[in-house]
Amino acid sequence: MTKRTSKASVFEYRSYKRYLNDCAHSAPNQGRGFKAALAQSASCQSAYVSQVLNGDRHFNLEQAEGMNEFLGHSEDEAQFFLLLVMFERSATRALRERLQRKMQTYVERHQTLKDRLQAKETLSPEVQATYYGSWHCSAIHILLTIPQFRTKDVIAKALGLSSSFVADTLEFLVTAGLAKRVGNEFHPGEAYVFVGKDSPFILHHHGNWRHRAIESMAAKRADDIHYSTVMSISSEDAAQIRFLVLRAIEEIRAIRVPSKEEELHSMCLDLFRVA
Repeated sequence: MTKRTSKASVFEYRSYKRYLNDCAHSAPNQGRGFKAALAQSASCQSAYVSQVLNGDRHFNLEQAEGMNEFLGHSEDEAQFFLLLVMFERSATRALRERLQRKMQTYVERHQTLKDRLQAKETLSPEVQATYYGSWHCSAIHILLTIPQFRTKDVIAKALGLSSSFVADTLEFLVTAGLAKRVGNEFHPGEAYVFVGKDSPFILHHHGNWRHRAIESMAAKRADDIHYSTVMSISSEDAAQIRFLVLRAIEEIRAIRVPSKEEELHSMCLDLFRVA
C-alpha cells in the first residue's frame, strides 16, 4: 500500500473527521480510491469509513493507528492524530479538557518556528546585541550575498548610508564571522543566526524592520505591498489562519533558500489577537 502524505497539517484541526475529509479532497484524482486505501489501512470496509466520516460513528484507536502510516504522519503527527480520535470519542468534560491540554502542547511545539526551521544560533549574546541593534547591520550582511553589492561604496550608495558607517559595520561583520574579506570585496561568512521568539533581541529585530516598513510605505513604490486589517472571527478560524500563515512562512523559506541572490527584500508579517 502506498503512503499518502497530505499537504494539510493535522495540527491545524480539532476534528479528525474534518482532517480526513480534507485529505480526501486534496488527494490526487479528486480523492478517488482514497477512502478505499484508508479502509485498507484501518482493516475495515470502505462503507464503514464513509459512515464514520459522514456520521456519528468513530474509528477506534487501533484503526487510527493503522491510518497513521498511510497518511505519512511523523511521530508527533501520529500522536496528535490519536489524541484527536480520543478527543472526539470522549464522553466527559474532564477527559476532553485533559486531552485538549495534551493536544495544546503539540500545537505549541509545532508553532515554534525556531524548532520547525531547525535553526541554530552561533553568535554570542554580545554580538547579537550589536547585530540586532538596528536594521542596517542585517541589511548590509544580507546584501553581501548579492555579487554586485560587495564593496563599501556600492553598499553605502544602495542603502543611503555613509561610507564610514558601512566600513565600521563591515568590520564588525568580519569580526563576528558573518563576513570575510576577499580582495577588495566582502563576502558572506560561515556564521549564521536565527532570532527565535525566546530571544531577548526579538523585539529589536521586529521593531527595526517594521520601522523600515513604515519608511517604505511613505515611498509609495508600486511593487511594494503593505496590508493591515482588523477582523472579528471565530476562535477556530483564527487558529486556521494562524496555521496558514505558518505554512506560508515555511513555503516562502523553501523558495528563498535556493533562490538566486539579486535583490534585497524585507517581509514583515503580523497576526495577533487584540481582544
